[in-house]
Amino acid sequence: MAQIFHRSTNTASRVSVFGAVFFLGLLLWLFDALNRSPYTTQQGVARVQPVQFSHQHHAGAMGIDCRYCHTTVERAAYANIPPTKTCMNCHSQIWAQSPELEAVRDSWRSNTSIPWVKVYDLPDYVYFNHSIHVAKGVGCETCHGRIDRMPLVSQHPTLQMNWCLDCHRDPGRFLRPRDQVFTMGYVPAGRQEETAWSAGLHVAIPNTPHTLSLHATNAITATLQGMSRGGSNTRFGFEFTVPITLARYFESRREARPDSAPSGDSPVVRATMKNLAFVPRRLEIMAGTTVAWKNDDPLDHTVVAMDRSFDPGLIRSGDTWHRTFSRPGTYEITCTPHPFMRVTVVVRPTP
Repeated sequence: MAQIFHRSTNTASRVSVFGAVFFLGLLLWLFDALNRSPYTTQQGVARVQPVQFSHQHHAGAMGIDCRYCHTTVERAAYANIPPTKTCMNCHSQIWAQSPELEAVRDSWRSNTSIPWVKVYDLPDYVYFNHSIHVAKGVGCETCHGRIDRMPLVSQHPTLQMNWCLDCHRDPGRFLRPRDQVFTMGYVPAGRQEETAWSAGLHVAIPNTPHTLSLHATNAITATLQGMSRGGSNTRFGFEFTVPITLARYFESRREARPDSAPSGDSPVVRATMKNLAFVPRRLEIMAGTTVAWKNDDPLDHTVVAMDRSFDPGLIRSGDTWHRTFSRPGTYEITCTPHPFMRVTVVVRPTP
């Protein structure tokens, strides 16, 4: 029966299967990266407000206490936005004619609220009580960052659930004395910022293509840019690698063809492929010698010159392939499905 499909469709089918797996993995990675990015979380994105109020000027340079404007932070579930009257307490006398503050004066005259844009906007299904966090010693800086350094307010954390859980799993790391809750740049007495450290051990598993890595770290990654700080908890992890050589699946799977079968007077050196290694790994022979490689592994192997001067194809388990080396030189040889397998054949000229 005539062949219906071209032989190249075998490669195309393999590419489509593996490509679909990699493409799905890439999509999942992109979705996770997008979900954690500032595009989705709005982390670090400054909001444009009707009045460009600078916390850096008021809370930082002027030293105004947070509670002067946000009067309910210690007793209500929500931190209030100050009424226009709070602004006018000062700005009826200071910068009273500044065009930048016209929206404030208009709000005062018309008795209408300034339409501030909410920065920390939690989902409707989340209940967050501001007062209990302050009462327990969670500082403003923990959630809002160094607000005294922000000309325009931006969202400091991601506000994703894992950020909340990081604190609730070990809240002691984030609590401070009640009299330090509103202090910016607070450092606990007698304790400095812990140094971030990481350590790892990477080992190859003998007679296999696999590796095992063990990791330990106390680093806490704070941003997508990778800024880390040390924490009090040490985390451990491991990694097990399974190498995939694409040539093993996409190159033509031809059977090993006979090559220079030894003649009656040709010396023969016997070698094996066993436990995913050439045995021996270095051969020194005279020109005209035939090397017979026997595959003693349950896997298929190849004996391929690194310069591609010879490539016999697959050598099945239990089969033997011969190669007569007639020209002096050094031949570096590998196995295509298992490229970590290497053997060097040094051919010396006949005296």
